[in-house]
Amino acid sequence: MRAISELVSAALLALIAITVGGLVLAWFTGYLQLGGQSVERQLVRSQLAALQEASVAAAYVDSSGVLHVYVATGPNPVTINSVYVNDTLYNSNCTVYYDSASEALPDARVPGYALAEIRCSLPSPAPAEVRIIYGGGVLVAYASPV
Repeated sequence: MRAISELVSAALLALIAITVGGLVLAWFTGYLQLGGQSVERQLVRSQLAALQEASVAAAYVDSSGVLHVYVATGPNPVTINSVYVNDTLYNSNCTVYYDSASEALPDARVPGYALAEIRCSLPSPAPAEVRIIYGGGVLVAYASPV
């Protein structure tokens, strides 16, 4: 058998190295683009969350054990994701009312400059600590029986 010349072996080695380098570069470039898109999506989500403004106007528990929480929204629509009462998730027992419409939780969308009422059925008319998770953060209210 004859061996290949040094020149052919060097050229073959260079070709293999360039091919592997090109594949690694293509993978790395795709990885960076995917990471950039992920960062961009997260930035857009953060900007939208920063635009969501809401505050609790009033909260009470009526004599039949229904929690009423009134939430005022700012100029942009607000997405109410979930309601916790005394550290217990109450989404299935709550409805969000605004204007002449109502929406069930999770992900109830309330328009801007609206006063929304969140009604939740509680087991008894007792004081409640309420946490409302919405697109812009967390609202906390304390509701007493009336």
